[in-house]
Amino acid sequence: MMAEEPRVYAVERDAMGRVRLTRREFVAAGATVAAVTVAGCSEDGEPRALGAGTMEPASVEASGECRAIPAHLEGVTALAFTADGSRLASGSADEDIKLWAIPDGAWLTTFTGHSAQVNGLALAPDATWLASADDHGVVRVWSLSDGAELASREDHGGAVHTLAAAPDGTWLASAGSDARVVLLAPPDFERWEVLDGHERSVQAMVAGPDGSWLASAGYDKDIRMWAMPESGALPDIPGIGTSVNALAVAADGSWLAASGQGSDAVQI
Repeated sequence: MMAEEPRVYAVERDAMGRVRLTRREFVAAGATVAAVTVAGCSEDGEPRALGAGTMEPASVEASGECRAIPAHLEGVTALAFTADGSRLASGSADEDIKLWAIPDGAWLTTFTGHSAQVNGLALAPDATWLASADDHGVVRVWSLSDGAELASREDHGGAVHTLAAAPDGTWLASAGSDARVVLLAPPDFERWEVLDGHERSVQAMVAGPDGSWLASAGYDKDIRMWAMPESGALPDIPGIGTSVNALAVAADGSWLAASGQGSDAVQI
């Protein structure tokens, strides 16, 4: 854990087109946090935001003084909410995972231990643990109550790109560049199954709301369906004609959405 107290600000433009930093729309900060790492005072005393490049003068809704607003040092690569929406985890190319209170955006803690970009996050439905995955193929599991590392796994032959947790917390799935889906069993997070079927890197996964299935997709363009917890193969869903980078499912499980690389379409 790092002794720090960073805060995340979202970026918006007012009616005059001026950039403002505000705590209000916290979720929007996920996409802009890498560009807004600090806020300071310019020579004329006006606040300004600094990041990959210097932004236009901006106002900061804070205590009236110019101060640092660190979030992540590099791009944000993964986000995950707790089931009750009270906390948000963010992972970054800076190798750290940070936990934030919602809706006020206060920093809670930082998880350190990865030695490569964090690509995927998954939270237990009861918010007891947080899983993270990185470019070196390492999956780490952390206790949300005290920040302790509960497990560290290296079950893949390359980068792990995505994680998915069962809605009841009985399994955690990881997948990545080796085209395998690995299932881990809490609370010890031992490997209990490997799902083979993809021919190329797996980039996205999503669990069915009732936990009865897991969908995975990636560079082979197919969306593969797995029966859970039996881990048997279900009929595949036709792909979108390009590499699939993202999957999402309706709360009632009635539809599945997919989007891909080089495509402006979302298939449902």
